[in-house]
Amino acid sequence: VTKPLSNIDASKPFSIGETATDGKGKMTLNGYSIKDKLGDPTPSYAIGKKYLILNITYENLQLNKTADVDLKGMTVRDTGGFTFEQITDDAMLENPFYLNGKTVPPLEKRTGNMAFVINPDATFLKFEYNFGDGKNAVFQLPQYL
Repeated sequence: VTKPLSNIDASKPFSIGETATDGKGKMTLNGYSIKDKLGDPTPSYAIGKKYLILNITYENLQLNKTADVDLKGMTVRDTGGFTFEQITDDAMLENPFYLNGKTVPPLEKRTGNMAFVINPDATFLKFEYNFGDGKNAVFQLPQYL
C-alpha cells in the first residue's frame, strides 16, 4: 500500500509494510527488531539501553535525477516526543542502510538497517522520515513492551 504525502496527520501514522511517498521518492518501514547489544564492548552511551533496528527501503522515483536520502531526517521518538540517538557505526550494524552512501540512482532503491539507542522502557515508538519541503512520514511501531 502506497500513500501519498500531503499534510500528514500524525494521528494516522503509517504502519509497518506501508509506503509513504512525496512523488519523488518512497519510504517503506519493512520491519524492526530490538536487541540488547550489537557488539563488544558496549559503547558508554548505550549501557543500560537497547538497540532498535529498523529495516527500511527508499526508492527513487525520479527518471533522471539521483536522490540523496537524508539520514539526519530519520528520527525515532517516543510517546512523550523524546528523540533517540541514531547509531552510524556501520561496524556494529548488519546490512547498514548507508553502507554504499546515501545517494540512490534514478529509478533504483536501497534497503538496509538503521539503528537507534532507546530506553528500555520507551513506549509507543514512532519512526519519522523527513522528505523535505515540510513533508514528513510517521510510521507507528507496534508496542513491544
